[in-house]
Amino acid sequence: AGAKFDLVATVRATRKEIADPAALSPEQMWALSMSRRPTTVADLASELNLPLGVVRILLADLRDAGFIVIRAPETGQSRRDSHILREVLNGLRAL
Repeated sequence: AGAKFDLVATVRATRKEIADPAALSPEQMWALSMSRRPTTVADLASELNLPLGVVRILLADLRDAGFIVIRAPETGQSRRDSHILREVLNGLRAL
């Protein structure tokens, strides 16, 4: 449920208090802890060492509970990133 998000979406914890920490899984607690500082979905999946689909479900549940906010990357930043990646690729091909 809710808006879809991709690998480069930024995850950030809200300041909402957890009334019953036992209600959250250890993986959700870890994801919540890691998202105190803005991080991407891909980085969370890597750090949690879980499949991306599982991480998306964990994050969607945390978002629905109001513990995190997930934002898509800005369009301008995405264009700059793709330009940088294209330049890196061209440089690697030149090697």
